Amino acid sequence: TTKQNYEEDGELVLGGIKRSTAFHDAELLEEQIRNEEESRRKKCEENISNQISREYEQILQKLKKENQLEMDKATETCNKKLDQEILRLKNEKDEAISKATIETNETIS
Repeated sequence: TTKQNYEEDGELVLGGIKRSTAFHDAELLEEQIRNEEESRRKKCEENISNQISREYEQILQKLKKENQLEMDKATETCNKKLDQEILRLKNEKDEAISKATIETNETIS
């Protein structure tokens, strides 16, 4: 007698002995679970990465704003000092011209 392989109700029958597909189904289920866990892990990592990127961008923008405020403040202070020095030099120049004019007039008289 020869034993033949055939399929019965979706299960492979080898030589008259029905082979269970439970092992194969369990492997598929485990693979599906691994794939789903990997997908969840990747999504979680992506969410964490996005959150870190958003927080980093917020910190960076805050630092840029603070830096700009400090630059504006330093520019204003520098401009005030420059204006004061220009005024001092103008006064010195006017004083020197007045003194020279007086001395010239005294020499001429």
